[in-house]
Amino acid sequence: MPGLEVRGEWRAALAAAVYALLASAGIFAAGANAALAIGLAIVLLAAGLIERRPPAVDPALGAIAVSFLLLVWASTLWSIDPARTVRGALQMTGLLAAALVLIGSRAPLLRASDMIPRVALLASILGAALAALDFLAGHPIMRHVVAHPDLTGSLDTKFDRGLSYQCVLVWPLLAFGWARGMRGWALASVLALVLALALSRDDTGRLAFAVGLAVLIGAALLPRIVAAALAAIVACALSMPALVAAFAQRLIPAADSIKHSLAHRLEIWDYMAARASERPFGGWGWWSAQDLPIRPDELARYRYVTAAGSPHPHNNWLQLWVEIGAGGALLGAILALVLLNRALRLEAGPRPFALACFAATMVLSLASYDLGTDSWWGALAATGLLWRLLPVSAESA
Repeated sequence: MPGLEVRGEWRAALAAAVYALLASAGIFAAGANAALAIGLAIVLLAAGLIERRPPAVDPALGAIAVSFLLLVWASTLWSIDPARTVRGALQMTGLLAAALVLIGSRAPLLRASDMIPRVALLASILGAALAALDFLAGHPIMRHVVAHPDLTGSLDTKFDRGLSYQCVLVWPLLAFGWARGMRGWALASVLALVLALALSRDDTGRLAFAVGLAVLIGAALLPRIVAAALAAIVACALSMPALVAAFAQRLIPAADSIKHSLAHRLEIWDYMAARASERPFGGWGWWSAQDLPIRPDELARYRYVTAAGSPHPHNNWLQLWVEIGAGGALLGAILALVLLNRALRLEAGPRPFALACFAATMVLSLASYDLGTDSWWGALAATGLLWRLLPVSAESA
């Protein structure tokens, strides 16, 4: 019916516009990812409720999210800063609800399953190319984005988050381009992103994308062996406090000779892992990392960490351990293995790209971002919906 087609078309146009912005403007203003992704989720939810066709929440992801939120809320009972933990729990409830809604909004976008990734793929080329040009030209674009454009030294780092998110979002777009005969465009997206990363200071993003490319090539030849290696990385992530306790202090001097920020990161991990070992079962309370005590003997051997500490561990797995304990880390591992298994079960065409996406996400989860960062969840949820749409696009090829 024409009326139904019109109702479907506005959703498609809105989703395509949101993904075009995520893949292009999101590189310059990554903080907007949350508003874009969550806003799209709210609109799709409202439309679905009005039409009595709400989004279909993924049962496995929903169960993990509910279990996680129960732990987060329970941690308010023993948190060292209960008021802050309540605020963090409220935020996480909203973020996870929006993520589940967005990932579950596949059905109303089926007719746009070709248009949305096509538009986003082309936008990703434009966004990365503009970022590269901005670096080369002295940031004429970024100066209009940041609040204090006179701080020239910080302009380079303003791209870090956006480029890192792009290292996750790009994989389903590349899989779509490869399946739909847009391989030249897919390669152009890779080249533009590689150039932008090379010009940036985003070491984590470069590492994530390089690992993703290596996994892509390996998974095209030996997908099960690559998947087993990724499962081993998940096991290491689950064991993060023990690994940090065993190796961090030995690695800090060598890291300092390579890059000061790397040594700083290891110092943060060192005292965070020590606090996690002191409260292994319940943690110190959600969003409590910035208030964790640092012992005098630890401060005495640190060069970069001060008594003020760090706002978060810069490692999602350590954050789970230190803030909500072993249960939270175990849920993180279960989520990772569920997603890894789903990637492995995809058809041969998109499978290597999905495994590459998983690997890049694991790298970022091990080295960056607070789990309470709304834009991080926005990028993850937007990527999840693209993967839900991808099989339909591939089947129509």
